[in-house]
Amino acid sequence: SHKLLRWGAGLLMAALLVLNLLLLDRPLFAGLLWTQFAFYAAAALGALDLPHRFWKPLRTARYFVLMNLASTAGIADVLLGRDWHSWNVQESR
Repeated sequence: SHKLLRWGAGLLMAALLVLNLLLLDRPLFAGLLWTQFAFYAAAALGALDLPHRFWKPLRTARYFVLMNLASTAGIADVLLGRDWHSWNVQESR
């Protein structure tokens, strides 16, 4: 389902990076690798949080990368048996 793809997107992104590095001798995959690097560079520029409207798409790239990184870190914590806690919402009185 789409939820599983959303949770595993960070793992898929890492796998694509490794596969593109392994297939670097082929022009298609070299182009895809440069495109992937450009996307990660855009996310890094989005982290600068510059005030102009022009930078808004870069902030979207940053959000996408950070959310997938956080999801992957959470999956790794669970799989490695690290201590983790869920967030409990308290009702207001």
